[in-house]
Amino acid sequence: MNILVVDDQKLERDGIIRLIENNNFRLNVAEAENGVKALNHIRENPVDILITDIRMPFMDGLELSQKAKEIYPNVTIIIYSAYGEFEYARKAIDIHVESYLLKPLKVKEFVNVMTKAVSRLESESPSPRHDAEAEALPLEASRKVTQEVIKLIRKHYMQDIHLDMLAKQVYLTPSYLSQLFKKETGSGIAKFIKTVRLEEARKKLLGTNMRVSEICTSVGYTDLSYFCSLFRNMYGATPAQYREDHHA
Repeated sequence: MNILVVDDQKLERDGIIRLIENNNFRLNVAEAENGVKALNHIRENPVDILITDIRMPFMDGLELSQKAKEIYPNVTIIIYSAYGEFEYARKAIDIHVESYLLKPLKVKEFVNVMTKAVSRLESESPSPRHDAEAEALPLEASRKVTQEVIKLIRKHYMQDIHLDMLAKQVYLTPSYLSQLFKKETGSGIAKFIKTVRLEEARKKLLGTNMRVSEICTSVGYTDLSYFCSLFRNMYGATPAQYREDHHA
């Protein structure tokens, strides 16, 4: 089960992560420093629980929550904020937020909310039998599913594709598809999507005169700085530097 903690203050993120660890919630924890980076993470990785501050630069927690719901309708959202005005609480209710907590967080209240959220998600998750049936998929069928997913990614890489959507297309649970894909390809789905997008971006840098910002959106990213960071990590140079170096 995956949780994403979002706050522009590192001390706040660290405090929440420490509470999760100290109270033995068995969750895979990821963090983001603002709503834009959080949304990019959500687009590329499954998230079961989103816990977010409201007031952040670039994108506030309420807008992030609305967009997260569009991608994962069943995501559990917990909002916390130092601002207790009724208007925030009303908006949080409108977008079906699980809980609204005020800073500074009270440990007992936080643990109660998290326990309730985790218990509900566990009760709603697919039964072990369902996954066991999926694991019985013949080798040839596993390969065909993987090939179909690869085809879908290459066809729709410029769109908002993610694990949950791909799993629905091939009639498997997200968890099983994730395991199957990694076993067959050696790569996680999020990493494969990123690789396809950045390779397409590289081709466009060398083969077109599109601006870097245009290439960014054309391969499925909305945050230019995030796109440039990913590109630099993969190719060792920013998109602009890469184009300049290879056109010299």
